[in-house]
Amino acid sequence: MIKILFLTQNLGGGGAERVLVNLVNNMDKTKYDVTVATMFGGGVNEKFLNKDVKYFCKKAPLFPGVSQVMRFIPAKWLYKYFVGNEKYDVVVAFMHGVPAKVISGCTLKNAKKISWLHCGDMNKTSMFNCFPTFKSAVKAYGSFDKVLGVAKSVADAFSKKTGLTENVSYCYNVNDTNKIINLAKEEIDLEYKKPLVCSVGRFTSEKGFSRLIKISNRLHNEGVEHTLMLIGGGALEETIKAEAKELNEKVIFTGFQDNPYKYLSKADIFVCSSFFEGLSTATTEAIVLGLPTVSTNVSGAKEILGENNEYGLVVGMDDEDLYRGLKEMLTNEEVRNHYKKQAEIRGKFFNTENAVRETVKHFE
Repeated sequence: MIKILFLTQNLGGGGAERVLVNLVNNMDKTKYDVTVATMFGGGVNEKFLNKDVKYFCKKAPLFPGVSQVMRFIPAKWLYKYFVGNEKYDVVVAFMHGVPAKVISGCTLKNAKKISWLHCGDMNKTSMFNCFPTFKSAVKAYGSFDKVLGVAKSVADAFSKKTGLTENVSYCYNVNDTNKIINLAKEEIDLEYKKPLVCSVGRFTSEKGFSRLIKISNRLHNEGVEHTLMLIGGGALEETIKAEAKELNEKVIFTGFQDNPYKYLSKADIFVCSSFFEGLSTATTEAIVLGLPTVSTNVSGAKEILGENNEYGLVVGMDDEDLYRGLKEMLTNEEVRNHYKKQAEIRGKFFNTENAVRETVKHFE
């Protein structure tokens, strides 16, 4: 049996945290002894861990600039503090940055080290900030037996930035497809005008919700009927609500939901308005539910929706590009129906069994 540890900051409400829970819950426990460890706290996804997954939390103090402080602490010390003396066959930093620095300090003689990358824009990420220098960060990532991007574009961007190519690969996120489909059947008690446009994510600047509200308002002013619904919570939630109110734009804010799929499944169109992603968990979940999708050209978008818009519309990064793509999907029912059928086809690729099988190959 392979004894494996996954280390991450917390199990909060983000897509990466949800993906980790999906992965460990669906691994074959006759082959893997699985432990999840969090550094700073649990979170809303902690309760979804199966009972056959071991879990511990260090509950270290979390404060602004903690990664800067860790720049000056040797990785071996950090590993000893956060992980301890337990022996593992595989140790995984499931998030780049601080967890990667910790796992780079592993001194277990025969343990294999893996680092996961969830960010596609290497110039905007903080993944190198916890190391004293960029050169030392490259050396640390070079010490891993595998560095795995959540998309090919992520792995390629990492190699271009660091010069590291050996042992750099990728595997797509694990979605619990049966769970998504079953939870999606739950009814919701909301009144709204169709078509319903939906986006899901943490309320942070990179998700682009502010610009999505402005685009929705512009379309309404042009007489393009629809309802916008935003699922999630986060630091900018009240700010973004205030922006919608100032525009007099009626947006449905659901707040964070344990079951976002009951809302997502009612949508006619899904939008990823992000400025950067690794591989958008919400987009893959929307495809699993067969939703016509518009996405900005963030990392991984074309890997989900096709290089030539086979399974959804991938538009440019500008507000105007997103406006035109969403307008086309809203005003052309033929296009919408086409992408609904294509999403149903593409969704089968992202099923749980495929993703877990491809992921565990890297552990074996």
